[in-house]
Amino acid sequence: MKKSHSLHRLYQRYIRIVLSITIGALGFVWLGYEYHAAHNDLVRIEHEYMEETKTELRQIIETLISGAQFRRKQSQQHAMDTIKERMDEIFLQMDAILKRIHNQESSNQIKHHLETLLMASRFADGKGYFWILDSNHTMLAHPYDSTLVKRNLANLEDIEGKTLTGLIEEYEE
Repeated sequence: MKKSHSLHRLYQRYIRIVLSITIGALGFVWLGYEYHAAHNDLVRIEHEYMEETKTELRQIIETLISGAQFRRKQSQQHAMDTIKERMDEIFLQMDAILKRIHNQESSNQIKHHLETLLMASRFADGKGYFWILDSNHTMLAHPYDSTLVKRNLANLEDIEGKTLTGLIEEYEE
């Protein structure tokens, strides 16, 4: 009876070992599945977060661009208003000069006085200046760059590719 009792014990021990190994293997598989599921959730959450962040950044950038464009238009309008005001002042000064020296000097001397006045005039904290073009877009006077004088600048382009003719037409609108 001892043998059967010990065989029975051995059989129970064997079953416990097999069950322990099986439970361990199932636990290992379950942990792997949970790790894989958690990893997939993490990747999904990270992807969603990145998409939300991209959307928010796009909105911020669009808002900044819109604000910059608005400020640029305001700045351009302010600059145009400043130039027009300065031109009105200069025309008043020119008119006063013409009235004062009309009969006293030749037309070339009068032109010289008016050109001197215009070439010395500044706006935008001294950064803006005037130049004189004739109706064919030939430079007659420039306060800083004498190489432009007597050149036709109708096709001269600014940094945005706009020609002088286009800028003049835009200004006249």
